Amino acid sequence: MSHAFNRALGTDQGRVVPKGAVAHSGSYAFVLGFGSPGRVEAIEPGDYVQVAQVASFAAGTKLLRVAATIRPPSAPVPAGLWRLHLLIDGLARATHDLVPGAKMRTLELAANVSKLAAGNHTIALRLELVP
Repeated sequence: MSHAFNRALGTDQGRVVPKGAVAHSGSYAFVLGFGSPGRVEAIEPGDYVQVAQVASFAAGTKLLRVAATIRPPSAPVPAGLWRLHLLIDGLARATHDLVPGAKMRTLELAANVSKLAAGNHTIALRLELVP
């Protein structure tokens, strides 16, 4: 079923060559939301899209840093605000609210992982509309 978060997979959503931005490493970026500005969709508070992967943490790992290029919406969303979460094993370890009208910029999220056991952990970036 097509919806706001998968309508343009492979062209303006998902793993794509970014339009109007530079990928942090390599030539591809993973686009949560929509790669081109100005798209309007029916979204409700609590709706989200995320990308996740399993990563192996060595003993003594203290910090996880993630760099993301963000482009907030051009105008406030009546139903709430967009929040970017860094999740580790399903728990939000860092969040950032996207301020409507702000310019595209690079953001770094960081989480203290010193208390996590060595081994595999699921890391996710979630873009969520919150009330």
